[in-house]
Amino acid sequence: MARTALAADPHALQVSKEARVPDESSQARPGDVALDLGDGRTYVDVTVVNAFSAAHLSASRSAGSPAVAAERAFNKKIEKYEPLFVVDPSLPGRKFVPLAVTALGVWDERSLRWLRRFSDVCAAASATDSGFAFASLMTKLSIALWRGNSRMMRAGLPVGQPSWD
Repeated sequence: MARTALAADPHALQVSKEARVPDESSQARPGDVALDLGDGRTYVDVTVVNAFSAAHLSASRSAGSPAVAAERAFNKKIEKYEPLFVVDPSLPGRKFVPLAVTALGVWDERSLRWLRRFSDVCAAASATDSGFAFASLMTKLSIALWRGNSRMMRAGLPVGQPSWD
């Protein structure tokens, strides 16, 4: 995402990797990247969740749905970090945007809406077609997800072999 914003307009979008929200005593790291889309500082955090983990399956049968898992991951991030972004009149506009996706590539609908807006801003800054910008962004994110899944699988130790005795 940072590369996409920097390619569109490195000065106008003011992209940076920030460890935590400035002027806060909290050590929480609510954003993987911070950028300015013209309406204040936006802290974007990407969350990848396994839709079929025991935690999601134990709640209900529908919890095994990738869409439900992405929605719950989004809500969990909002609950955790939204209090850091309570509007303070003395500080410029700041907001937190979690982007929730399952390891299978299913996105939370709110995340997709924000990604569409982000690609529109980048397209306008670089004078490209917004549909092409969105497709390009989603391709890059899909490849990053695939690469992350591959690394996780290669780094993992095999689970015990089943016993057929």
